[in-house]
Amino acid sequence: MIRTRTAAESGGHFPSPHPKQPHLDRTAGRLSRAMLGLAVVALTGLAAALPAAASSVSPAPLGSAVNGYAIVTRNEASTLVSLDFNAPGTVTPIGASPNGATIWGSAFLGGKLYALGDTGFYTIDTTTGALTRISDAPPPVDQIWGMTVDPTTQTLYWIGGAFGERLSTIDPATGATNFIAAISGLATPINITAIAVDAQGQLYGIEQQNDNLIKIDKATAAATVVGPLGVNALFTSGLAFDPKSGTLYFSNLEFAGNGVYRVDKNTGTATFIDVPHVGQDEADLVALAIPLTCRTGDTIFCNGFDATP
Repeated sequence: MIRTRTAAESGGHFPSPHPKQPHLDRTAGRLSRAMLGLAVVALTGLAAALPAAASSVSPAPLGSAVNGYAIVTRNEASTLVSLDFNAPGTVTPIGASPNGATIWGSAFLGGKLYALGDTGFYTIDTTTGALTRISDAPPPVDQIWGMTVDPTTQTLYWIGGAFGERLSTIDPATGATNFIAAISGLATPINITAIAVDAQGQLYGIEQQNDNLIKIDKATAAATVVGPLGVNALFTSGLAFDPKSGTLYFSNLEFAGNGVYRVDKNTGTATFIDVPHVGQDEADLVALAIPLTCRTGDTIFCNGFDATP
């Protein structure tokens, strides 16, 4: 996902663009999705250099259903959808966010779906898509790229900053944020656009400038490269672990191989699954979230260590 910062946000000066792409500002003065589409069409030179779109690849066969949620973004609006991550070709709209609220990260904690976006920090009703505001969004300087939960500590982490270089936590009760540190240890420039934590508490991210899966130290924000994805991660928009199988999924937006992929967390290798659609239209998925479904009578270590079955 591309972003360009406004002059006001940059102290009257625009930052030097990263060599792979500019950046789309998700705050005041941002480009609309329609404008982004026109801008993408104009980047013919870049398009020629990119790998073929994922829609030309046959879906990969997978196992049992992995049911979860995502946000479809279109024209600066957010719609909650449900999908089977192992068969994401068709997604089901649940409900749209009111007043143009835009969501860029979500995660399940204690059986609730939390969401973070430009307009605030919320819980989302997974049956209607309705938002309940907890707090305002973090300051504009901390632009929001993604959010995840550590299932071992019940801590919500989010990645922000102009280029996804700032790791922070957010209090689920109040929305208060705590900046941990800037991401370090990677070759610059970097742009981390999605994060997820596995069942063992290890934080992972997608570094889209160099198309790598990375590990991030939650205490220091020091990062190391796991390995190349093997696909263009130019518009990476979501990352989530299935808490049952441990499978890692990520989503890419249109133009850079729109689709849902599974990722080998040990090597970084990504495997295309399918292109998501709402009806006949391709869907841009962000803010992936997969809940832990409780077994009958299982009230321990369920829904994020919550005691509710």
